[in-house]
Amino acid sequence: MSGNLTHSPADVIRHLLVAAEQGVLRSVSQTWPIDCGNMPDKPDNSICVYDTTSIQQGTDQTSGEQLEMYGVTIVVRHASRDGGWGKAKTLDTYLQESVKNTGVTIGSSEYVVNAVTKTSGPIALREEGTKRFLFNINAVVSLRQTT
Repeated sequence: MSGNLTHSPADVIRHLLVAAEQGVLRSVSQTWPIDCGNMPDKPDNSICVYDTTSIQQGTDQTSGEQLEMYGVTIVVRHASRDGGWGKAKTLDTYLQESVKNTGVTIGSSEYVVNAVTKTSGPIALREEGTKRFLFNINAVVSLRQTT
């Protein structure tokens, strides 16, 4: 299946991280909940995946399919710099070394994440108005929906 995705790339990556036990869906537990598009204020140890700018890479000459790398940003928040940095590096390592043609299921939709290519990060920030630390990982994702 080419073209439009049923779920956003950020949501696909969120489910990929949950399946890899890098965090949990918020409704399940409060141990490293992973959200998509909005990070609630609590708990301190949270992850959120956001959709960002995609990169158009041309057209497949055989199928006519538009080739696109989907942009995502993964934000890790923690009360301590060391705790946030550690989790961000763990996610970074997992995405760079373990994601190769990895299947992801969301409801009745199935995806294959071919690769996640980091474009920057982890970048350390301080959350405005709090003492919490943020770490951003920016990446582009090659993925396709299969059903």
